[in-house]
Amino acid sequence: MDSIASAWQTQPYRGMFSYTRTHQAELLLRVAHSALLDCVFDRLEHLTAGRRFEKAVDVACATGDWSRRCLQLADRVHGIDINPEFVRVAQERSEGNPRLSFAVEDMRDFDGFQGADLVFFAACLSCVDEAELRELLQRCVTQMKPGGIIYVRVTVVHPQREPHRGPIGHYRRKSFYDELFASFGLRTLSSEESNTLVAAELGRVALRIPRGGWGEQVMRTVARAGVEASSLRGKRHRFHNWILQLPRWT
Repeated sequence: MDSIASAWQTQPYRGMFSYTRTHQAELLLRVAHSALLDCVFDRLEHLTAGRRFEKAVDVACATGDWSRRCLQLADRVHGIDINPEFVRVAQERSEGNPRLSFAVEDMRDFDGFQGADLVFFAACLSCVDEAELRELLQRCVTQMKPGGIIYVRVTVVHPQREPHRGPIGHYRRKSFYDELFASFGLRTLSSEESNTLVAAELGRVALRIPRGGWGEQVMRTVARAGVEASSLRGKRHRFHNWILQLPRWT
């Protein structure tokens, strides 16, 4: 097992989010995470015309936030993660829902895309090297149903920065992923930065937050979103989102 996989396998629960403590925008990040979920699933429903999916696979599901939300689109959802602690929490939070299942698996060896018509790769493709990435996508597109949908969220480097490997991932240019997805015959339905998606959703989020206490803090943070959200881009890295579709033929 390489150092990147080892880092993610041993990451303590919520430990991956410890970096937010160094930002003044920690509160905004919590609100933004919910806003991103809302926006991504709104996009999926719109772009697929309300299509109902039979089987979804959530790769690197962590504690299952995306898996549980995916139930609004799919009849069955299976999440995998290399970290046993994440999977334990995901199972606890699923509360025995028969439509949800979770397993400890390494995505580099995962071979369970058969019959899936919706697959999520949220913030995990940067964790594998290029050869492993191509093998993973090859299994995915070969085993999925024709016309299936793939959602990808991945950290990309600033256009003026050089691609590099960090302690928990490979940081590549957006153009690398664009070319990679095209090479597998995937059609891009949507391609946007997380920052753009969150900014579009924050106004609607603000309308749903009750006044008083924590809600007032959120409102003040959201009011500064134009400044704070832009600072989340960072000078080196940013999250980018793709919604992709497989060809409708085999």
